[in-house]
Amino acid sequence: MNSPSPAVDELLGTPTRDVIPVHKSEPPPRASFLTSKGKLVETIRTESGLEYLREGGTASVEVQYDGQPVRPLEFLGSMTELLRLPTGVEPYISTERLLDDIKAFMKKNYEAAEQWFDIMALYVLMTWVFDRFTAVPYLRFQGEWGTGKTRALEVTAELSYNSQRFAGNITGAVLFRSIDGVRGTLCIAEADCRFSDATSDIAKVFNGGYKVGFPVLRCGTAEQNFPINSFYIYGPKILTTRLKYSDEATESRCLTFETTRQKLRKNVLRQIIPLNDAKRMLQDPDITPEDRTQCELAIEYHETAQSLRNRLLAWRFEHWRTTFPREEGLKHLSNRACEIGASLAAVCPNSEWLNRLVTYLSGRDSKESMTAYLIHSAMLYLRGQKCSKVSPKQIAETVKESEGTIISSQEVGSVLRSYNIPMTRGAQGMTLVLEPAIAKVEGWLKLDPVSVEKM
Repeated sequence: MNSPSPAVDELLGTPTRDVIPVHKSEPPPRASFLTSKGKLVETIRTESGLEYLREGGTASVEVQYDGQPVRPLEFLGSMTELLRLPTGVEPYISTERLLDDIKAFMKKNYEAAEQWFDIMALYVLMTWVFDRFTAVPYLRFQGEWGTGKTRALEVTAELSYNSQRFAGNITGAVLFRSIDGVRGTLCIAEADCRFSDATSDIAKVFNGGYKVGFPVLRCGTAEQNFPINSFYIYGPKILTTRLKYSDEATESRCLTFETTRQKLRKNVLRQIIPLNDAKRMLQDPDITPEDRTQCELAIEYHETAQSLRNRLLAWRFEHWRTTFPREEGLKHLSNRACEIGASLAAVCPNSEWLNRLVTYLSGRDSKESMTAYLIHSAMLYLRGQKCSKVSPKQIAETVKESEGTIISSQEVGSVLRSYNIPMTRGAQGMTLVLEPAIAKVEGWLKLDPVSVEKM
């Protein structure tokens, strides 16, 4: 077994407890911040509550804001119980081993294709350095009830950086403040298409939260003289939905895995029992053998997850300064795939992991290109029917009739807009002029107009 790197040895060095002063002219300390000397300070959970841990130490530090002691995330109150946090740091051997251990945890507690686990593991690791990037994708599990999408969210969120889990009924005000204060990974179950509307507060988080520099602005109260408050909403997000988003921009930022019903293996954790509940149930002399097994699996689940979070914190301390977006090996992909893949590529430890990521992103591009080919074929047919102007709905209906493939008119419109094809709104809805639209799609798909006519 390899020994921990020198940086981790230093990280696990002599315990120290110091006072870190933060001047009132600086922002109040959050879950993570940099000291005036450039050292990272992170929030951990100890037996006495939440405390700060500074890079290079194993003991908590006292933080004073304007001369007064500050406890981490006091403003969140009882919501801090929703956070998944490290309890300290543990050595992690290597990035490759850490990714393998993340995958092993996920595979033990969730059923999915091997490629899913590769991307899920990379996404988890990326969340621990997301603040080194200017844009990050969202991870989404889409499927009907009973297909395991919530379990997928749970096992991924369990290991993600400072993750908070909410249901889709959370209000915008709570959401803005919790993201702004914690600045970690936001996880929302049933974050469905009813929030895709541009007027929704949660939609604003989804639409602008993938990129740095797009905060949500809100006006304060009359008692405060109506100040303009800015809320930071950037960061990784893990979501479950039943349907696609009607907003095509949000849809394109998601790494989507479509869940299906799976038969549970034997000796698998059927329900994630809280750790204290599992320990208490084991004390019951009348507990059934099956319940005992489930409680033991739950304890193993929580202890393994906690150890992984501690190793991931050690990894963050060591790699945060040296991590940058990486487009090497992605430039042959679409612009969107390159944008959302750069942060994941940055945490790939070797060419093998990078190749797995590129394979996934290439398949994502191919699926989008196939939809474009179907739309192009339908437009050629409609031109042959002497149509000069058509609507996305007509194109979708033609694809269904001629190819037997169902795509929505919204999806058609999204593809056409991605190719910068102009559409006009009239009494019959949105329409486009066929001839220039066909030429533009052929240009994007690099098709020969003569050979296309012969297809």
